[in-house]
Amino acid sequence: MSSHRRTTMVSHVLGCLLILSVAVAYSQENPHDKGNTDTDAGIGLPITTTDTNAEFVDGQCSSDSCNNFDDVDDILDNSDLEVPYDKLKLLLRSGEILLIDVREPEELVAIGRIDGSINIPLGDVADAFSLPDADFLNNYGVDKPSRDSNDIVFYCRTGRRSLIAVKTARRKGYSKARHYPGGIVEWLEKEMTS
Repeated sequence: MSSHRRTTMVSHVLGCLLILSVAVAYSQENPHDKGNTDTDAGIGLPITTTDTNAEFVDGQCSSDSCNNFDDVDDILDNSDLEVPYDKLKLLLRSGEILLIDVREPEELVAIGRIDGSINIPLGDVADAFSLPDADFLNNYGVDKPSRDSNDIVFYCRTGRRSLIAVKTARRKGYSKARHYPGGIVEWLEKEMTS
């Protein structure tokens, strides 16, 4: 076996071990959570809500406090909403993007984030996009985008919350908001193999 091939295999195995170790560490109960927690399908990251009556079915929270939209699935097939991995990489290189991570801050600490993104948790998206320009800049360190901006891209862990964020932003008049459906999970996988 060539040295290059052996190095590639070792890198791939180490990448897989890193993802697995992060998933295992994060799936353990966080003592600071004050709500009901269950794990999301996939690599075991928790879904958390402060609604103690929430029920979790197949890793999905059934409470309105977790998902304020019961009609998210009606926009799932709109490809104009999606920014694939390769396109996202180009947008990041060009600097022509406002990449917004809608996960909770604890998730960013545990798993990491895409460089160049800002964090606006999903529960804060509606309020954030209602802020005056100066307050948005003060809170998030970037200029508030215009309503007709094509540069707004949301992401989360695997695409569901970012899709909800798109719908929220579009309801606020940001009609060209999009999302990266692969989320941080796909991003880490692709970055480790490239």
